[in-house]
Amino acid sequence: MSTAIREKPSNLQVFPLTFLFFATAIVMFMIGMIAAINWVPNLSSAGQVRGPEGWMLAHLFLLGWVSMMAMGANFQLIQVILNTKLFSRALGFVHYLFYTVGLILSLIGFYRGDSDLIAIGGSLIAIGVLLFVFNMAMTMVRKRKWNVFVFGVSASMLNFVMVVSLGVMQGISIGTGWGSSHYDRMFMSHLWLGMAGWMSGLIVTYSFKLLPMFYVSRKKPAKDAYWIIGLLQGGVWLKVGGIWFEVELVEKMALVSVMIAMALMTLFVIRVQGKGKPPGGAVPVAANLIPAVAVLLWIWGGQDLFSLSVPLSLTPAFGFFLICGWFTTTTLSYLSKIVPFLWWAYRFHTKWQKKNVVLLSEMTPDRRMIGELVLFLGGVIVVCVSFLIQRPELAMFGQIVSLCALVAYIAELVRIFRY
Repeated sequence: MSTAIREKPSNLQVFPLTFLFFATAIVMFMIGMIAAINWVPNLSSAGQVRGPEGWMLAHLFLLGWVSMMAMGANFQLIQVILNTKLFSRALGFVHYLFYTVGLILSLIGFYRGDSDLIAIGGSLIAIGVLLFVFNMAMTMVRKRKWNVFVFGVSASMLNFVMVVSLGVMQGISIGTGWGSSHYDRMFMSHLWLGMAGWMSGLIVTYSFKLLPMFYVSRKKPAKDAYWIIGLLQGGVWLKVGGIWFEVELVEKMALVSVMIAMALMTLFVIRVQGKGKPPGGAVPVAANLIPAVAVLLWIWGGQDLFSLSVPLSLTPAFGFFLICGWFTTTTLSYLSKIVPFLWWAYRFHTKWQKKNVVLLSEMTPDRRMIGELVLFLGGVIVVCVSFLIQRPELAMFGQIVSLCALVAYIAELVRIFRY
């Protein structure tokens, strides 16, 4: 038995671990989307998301959904990019246990308003994240290969560690009053490191690999990729420094750095599309979202740079779009190619004569999935508009549309396993 396991390709050895993370992430996301039907209208009418309902949704979406999915995908992608094996598959399961139990306890704590439970859950999440980072770091160190992906993933993981550390510190601050004078600084740093440093950084980094591959493009990441990641991550840390030292000029420089990074990333995507072929799956949605996010970032950032008078609800609306519009839609888009490939390889890896039964391109209805993803994104945009004009009934409508489209899209992914 052990010999058979060793003979399997490395991506097949971690297949159960990857899909354990994927399945858990989807369950968490579905719970969050259903709960949001009741909670998002209340948040929309208030024009802000700070409160128990907002915190629960944020942690369901960011930690339960996109981060859980990202960690599972990392176990596969790092092996492909570095052409090596994951340092420890067993450690991945231990990491999953700590992280998942901690997340559940934290969510219960948010729901009950129990700061002790939040602190315990946050500590378990932190242990899980440290195990994940150690596993990934040892995989990279053992290979001893430096490239733009190692650079980007390492920077993103550093942010992830800081995010959960600040989260634990906030929980302790709420429960004990320790560091209460710095709570707002911790909260803002938590947001920037999580949304811009961890998730945005990871999406940008892996898009350098996935988009040229899916588009079969002659445009490959070069030195420009280092500049883009450096400007993005440097901007995030400048922002955190500006927050803690209360230097407005530094905060504005940080924002400009992030805006330039996304503008350059847009140029990279355009070149990939211009030198490639139409990809399968719902990948075009992810590719076209990058320029859209860049434009929205320049609009949001411009009002901050020039101190323009805009509705306070613009920031939560933009934040909701980043989480559900960009992070989520991009993740779902890439899954339309990643899941069929992983299952196809796993299902037929010892039955080469049966590979003619189905081709990868036949496993997903691309047009229908693109339509479902666009409908999901449309519902998200409606919710964002509801924040701006504070119309709760519009928020509920948009959330229901998104949920229905999501159910249809997930059903398409599940149908892949019938082969």
